[in-house]
Amino acid sequence: MQMGLQDHRQPFLSLNLVMLSSKAFEDLIFEHSENPMVLLSFDLSVLKTSVSLTKIRRKNENGVASTSFLDLVSDKDKKRINNYLIRVRSTGISGKTDFRSRNSEKQEWLSFNWQRIDYNAEQLLLGIGEYIKPLEQERLKIIENEEALRDSEIIGKMGSWWVNPKTMENHWSEGNYRIWGVDPAKKAPSVDWVLSKLLPEDSLKVYNSIKRVGITGKPTKLKFRMRLNENEPYRFFFTRVRPWYVNGELMEVKGVNFEVTDLVKYQNDLELKNKRLNKSNKALAEFVRMNSHDLRGPLSNILSMLEWDQIEGMDHKEFVKYVKKAATRLDKSLNKINQLLNVRDVY
Repeated sequence: MQMGLQDHRQPFLSLNLVMLSSKAFEDLIFEHSENPMVLLSFDLSVLKTSVSLTKIRRKNENGVASTSFLDLVSDKDKKRINNYLIRVRSTGISGKTDFRSRNSEKQEWLSFNWQRIDYNAEQLLLGIGEYIKPLEQERLKIIENEEALRDSEIIGKMGSWWVNPKTMENHWSEGNYRIWGVDPAKKAPSVDWVLSKLLPEDSLKVYNSIKRVGITGKPTKLKFRMRLNENEPYRFFFTRVRPWYVNGELMEVKGVNFEVTDLVKYQNDLELKNKRLNKSNKALAEFVRMNSHDLRGPLSNILSMLEWDQIEGMDHKEFVKYVKKAATRLDKSLNKINQLLNVRDVY
């Protein structure tokens, strides 16, 4: 039996634990570990815990401990921890997170390092932690704000970035990695790489905005179009660019990208429908005009001649001549109306 690390970027799990040779040895480690430890399936169900965690696991009315790891977590932290574990599960990137236990007797703070591992031909989550002092309110507020930022970036299709206007060094939020399809475990690509994905005219506009805000300190707004490869259509973004000062010195230029592709598509569809509606309205107006003039005129002439012929009689040849002339005008008008009604939208 063997546990193999998926990711060696963080060394916290370079322990003998990940090289277990037998189930008995595995049980021994979990039973005697001084640190809180937990092994989770991919649905976050508890497979094994150390003794220090066993005591805070919730039990049902029959005395059976809950199988969900989230039942060990305080309601205040549950959403944040759930989202965090899902990210570790999906990306394989190791990390650390702090949370409050859901212990009815005494609420305690724990700090856990997490790792996605291979275990008996399946992937699991392994957490090794420690009990810590309660986080200061300032630190807790930062953690909660970071989680709120992640949620807002996902919901709003947003991403944030920070660029040093002198060195053009680039940093990204998690949402920006998502927008550009880059592995969040990697360093943010260079500004040149980003600009290469933009429509050329927008690339120059974005570059000049970064430089201008870095020099003047005045925020700005702009739009740009980007695509990750030539086989996909351009996506539309709106971004706010502003300066970031530290102790009165402008250190970085910060931007927030909002994807507005769906909005642009909606606007284009609306404009197209308006064009079609205007075209239909023009056709209808022309139909009304032709009906009141081009049709009624020759038809009235024919009816008048028929009435006149019935009253006083007309020379047959003269009667046919005038009727034919009016009928010809009427036929031409009907053809025009048919053409008007049969026009297909070219948009």
